[in-house]
This record gives sequence, C-alpha cells and structure tokens, in this order.
Amino acid sequence: SNKRCRRCDALDETIAHGFCLCNFSSKFWLARHNAVASFIATRLRRDIDCEVTIDTESVFTTSRLRPDLQVKIPSKSSIFLIDIKCSYEKEDNIDRVNEANLFHYSDLIKSIQAAWSGWKVSCHTIVVGIPGAWPKLSTDALEKLGLNDKQIKFIAKHCIKSNIKWCSAQWQYHKNGIAPDTESLKS
Repeated sequence: SNKRCRRCDALDETIAHGFCLCNFSSKFWLARHNAVASFIATRLRRDIDCEVTIDTESVFTTSRLRPDLQVKIPSKSSIFLIDIKCSYEKEDNIDRVNEANLFHYSDLIKSIQAAWSGWKVSCHTIVVGIPGAWPKLSTDALEKLGLNDKQIKFIAKHCIKSNIKWCSAQWQYHKNGIAPDTESLKS
C-alpha cells in the first residue's frame, strides 16, 4: 500500500522505513547499534586475548575515522577494524555494504599498516539484520578474529535477540508514540 508514514509523512510507511529511516524513532538506531557493539566487545575480551576499543577515533593513527570496534590481537600481530550494521539489509545488498566499508576505511588501513610495520590490518563488517538476520559475512568476520563455532553462535543468538527486542520497542514507539523503558532493553 502507499500509506504515508504516520510520524514524518515523508515516505511510505514500510518496516524498513520505521526501523531505519523515520527520524521520529531515530533515537533507537544508535541505542540498538550500541547494545550490539558493546556485547560483541565484551565477548571478544572474554573469549580471545585481545584489546578492544569501542567507537573511538583510531587508536593506531591520527585518523579521525571511528570504526565501531578496533581489535588488537598481539599474538597474531593483527589489527581488525570492525564496522557493525544493525539495519534492514536485503541479502543482495550485504556485499555492497561490506564493499562500501572496505572503501571507507581503506586509507585508515593503509595508515595503520604504515605505522604498525609487520602487523596485518583488515576491515570486516558484522551485520545484524532487521528483524533478525545473521548473514555469513558476520560469521566470517568473527571466525577471522579467532572465535570458534560455539562462541560465534552464542554471539549471533544474543545479537539477534537484542536487535529484535530493540526493534519491537522501536516499532511500538513508532506506532503509538509511547517511549518504552530503555533500561529494560539493555539486559
């Protein structure tokens, strides 16, 4: 149908619009994303011997780019830049999202490689799709960090569950305008 959005009247009110485009419920975008990023960072610190920084300018160079996670694994002489997407991505668009991230961070990768001679530097994308997709791309990124299947499945299950919980609250807010208790969503 061509029903205009009940909140912004700018676009057709599709699920993708409600979750990812409508400014009325935009405060949920970052909260949903940060809940996933924080959980993944916590699990990485717990499951592998690494240093993780969240959403900061590069700790390896003077670049002002801010990957969602910067993971340093000294035992592998490796630095991983992780970009997390909690978005309404169709399967055929996920590769394009990853290619865009690789392009976006390509200068930062080169800069880190120059500053950290001998270290391997790579960029990976983790997509937690709406309303609950976990593409192979996300599994591949976590495998490259050194996580095993059991650890990856645990992270995927939690991230999907968290994303669905946040999306449900966001959709209710979009529909009726009543803000949920966001503290209860953080667990």
